[in-house]
Amino acid sequence: MQTYSAPFAVATEGAHTIAYWSTDNAGNQESAQQLTVKVDLNPPTSSARITPAAQNGWYASPTVTLTGNDGAGSGIDHISYKIDGEASWHTYSGPLSGFSTGNHFVQFQATDVAGRVEPSVNLIAFKVDADKPTVKITRPKAGADFKLGQVVKANYKCADKTKGSGLDTCVGTVANGHAIDTSTVGDHTFAVTATDKAGNTTTVNRSYHVHYAWQGFFAPITNSSSSKLNLVHAGDLIKLGFGLDGNRGLTIGTFSTAPVSCPSWTPHSISAAGAGTPTGLTFSTISGHYSYGWQTSAAWAGTCRQFQLQLNDGTSAHSATFMFFS
Repeated sequence: MQTYSAPFAVATEGAHTIAYWSTDNAGNQESAQQLTVKVDLNPPTSSARITPAAQNGWYASPTVTLTGNDGAGSGIDHISYKIDGEASWHTYSGPLSGFSTGNHFVQFQATDVAGRVEPSVNLIAFKVDADKPTVKITRPKAGADFKLGQVVKANYKCADKTKGSGLDTCVGTVANGHAIDTSTVGDHTFAVTATDKAGNTTTVNRSYHVHYAWQGFFAPITNSSSSKLNLVHAGDLIKLGFGLDGNRGLTIGTFSTAPVSCPSWTPHSISAAGAGTPTGLTFSTISGHYSYGWQTSAAWAGTCRQFQLQLNDGTSAHSATFMFFS
């Protein structure tokens, strides 16, 4: 406690509380009064941060965040900024983004609540690659269809725009010029990913299909697609031969028969299979072909039936049409 004799200074930064009261000559003392004094002696500072981090000196779609610091002073009132030398200042309200490909710079300066302005304007400069690289796949084409085991060499190319950071990598499911996967039937996907030096990526997918190398039912059996009718003695064991360009195992698909209306196609006679012919599906390593032993029924005499093979490669069913006589 001190006796007031003259004006005094508050010399340290921050919020200060001054208590005071008066006493008269009779010794009467008033209730204590309080005064809060806030002192801001130093100007504020500001800083900038760019995210995500640069790669090879380039930023891909960067975000610039500005922050201010006023220590124990009055606090930051606002931060002003300009982008690429704009004529007027803007008041910062949130992270800055949307920069196009090329060189950019941001100037910024903080002002505190007491009105003190940061002594100098700060500047941060950076290079941006906002454009993703391109991918062109020439082979396989979208929706292409290949035979099982067919040699198909991939052909693709990646590029980056002239003013960009430049292409870093171009990676496909297999290397350019190498064979794509045709080792299994069904749907397949081929992908190529391009990455530029700033970290921008582009991935392009191509779907293609692989099917068995179906060669049709072998003579003397005629295929339904030829509009010819196979004439068979009801009750005979019929041998249907076909090829898939090699041994593809015995789980190649599903065999079925169903009655159909007899078409008015030209018929030709089919003899019964030779003695010792097995029923069901077999593969001959000697001929390299499949055969299916189909046991017909004597009860089918005077009717027609369609024999179908639905391969498990996703293609349409293959069929042969038969007429039965007693």
